[in-house]
Amino acid sequence: MLSLLTPLLATTRLTALITQDEITQPIRDKVEAFATQNPNSPLHTLKLDYLVSCSRCVSIYAAGTTLALYAFRPTRPLVKLLALSQAAILALQALEALENHNAPQLDLALDGDDPNV
Repeated sequence: MLSLLTPLLATTRLTALITQDEITQPIRDKVEAFATQNPNSPLHTLKLDYLVSCSRCVSIYAAGTTLALYAFRPTRPLVKLLALSQAAILALQALEALENHNAPQLDLALDGDDPNV
């Protein structure tokens, strides 16, 4: 199970890195601008401007890349790095959800001031 979990987490992280992360936004913007300004270009024909923002589309290529990197022993640490990054993101999201769920609700109404009573 763990052998499947590492590439799965790495694929998820790589997909988000390409399609959602702020650090890659300038690349997505340039691809989109070029494809829009050059309607006869291969980038426009291949819909690459759409591809770089479509998580479902990119995930296929990210999975293939991740599996190829994972199969080649010298690049396996890169896959593990991506997987650990995604695991950290998931852990932070879980902690935030727990904190929000267990946060005490403040009741600012004074006794007897509740208009619903």
